[in-house]
Amino acid sequence: MSKTQKLFWFDVETTGIDNTQHEIIELSAIVEVSGEVQDKRTWFPSITRPETANHEALKVSGASVEEVMTRELTQEKMVQEICQWLAQWVDPKDKWDFYTPAGHNVAFDVGFLKKAFEDQFGTEKGNARFSAFFDYHNLDTSIFGIMAHYMNPNWSAPFYGLGKTAAAFGIERDEEKEHSAEYDIELTRNLFRKAIGK
Repeated sequence: MSKTQKLFWFDVETTGIDNTQHEIIELSAIVEVSGEVQDKRTWFPSITRPETANHEALKVSGASVEEVMTRELTQEKMVQEICQWLAQWVDPKDKWDFYTPAGHNVAFDVGFLKKAFEDQFGTEKGNARFSAFFDYHNLDTSIFGIMAHYMNPNWSAPFYGLGKTAAAFGIERDEEKEHSAEYDIELTRNLFRKAIGK
């Protein structure tokens, strides 16, 4: 039984907001064990359903359907690599050894990653594989946006986005790099550490 806190910080960029139709085009993750970063990885998979891609969503990420379709890394290979990578710090056979998913509005990211597992292994096996690595509780830094709003009623962030929340906590950010999963997850972790005084 593991008593060590293990966080899986991650962010995805996608072809839209519906994980039943859209797909991951970028996933960036940080594995943290007992407050220490163990490793960082970023994946840029291709897509299999270009007809469902929302061009506005791709534009936000600086991608295009044509470019994403030519990538060599498949969605299936990405999931396989993620499983192999995660198994370095968690024993999937030990039900008490798991990662807590962490991110900003992380339920969105969890939904897409879980669907990718289901697409790879089938619904039942995919859910089992996902649950072997991840706790059902999430660490969501969007709560700090709500806190910032209450601490400063004059500050307005209708959607409690990552950039505005980070700014509310005095964190410098590069707006041109936002909506890159790799940049956003680093910013998210920095926001968490700033908010809890680390």
